[in-house]
Amino acid sequence: MIQNNHQQSLYERFEYTTLVPNFYNIFYTAMINKDVWASLTKFQQDGIMAAVRDAENAAVAYQHDTMMWAYQLNQSEGTTMRMQTAAERQAWKAEFHPKIKASIVEKSSDPDETLAMIQKIEDLVKDLEWR
Repeated sequence: MIQNNHQQSLYERFEYTTLVPNFYNIFYTAMINKDVWASLTKFQQDGIMAAVRDAENAAVAYQHDTMMWAYQLNQSEGTTMRMQTAAERQAWKAEFHPKIKASIVEKSSDPDETLAMIQKIEDLVKDLEWR
């Protein structure tokens, strides 16, 4: 993350930095035993879900604020900062995603299983987008 650029004095070695939106994700997990969950009232379940949504929103806001602070800090240290556009990201993904995926599958000891696992992961992350 760009917060580390300052700690590692990367501004002394790199004149330009490009940020890729949604490149970094931070995942938090709240787990509860399904029997315990089933024993709760709807009111209690709704309260827990509201707290989880609030915590998620606070975590996303914190990460965004931290990133913006680091972005400005890097600029003040002389690094030219730029944000990758959606079109650039799509072009990169169209060019490299198939090549990277093919390389991973090709080097796997079980290509069919690896391809199936990659597909599961891709299906799971379709719902996860940076706000």
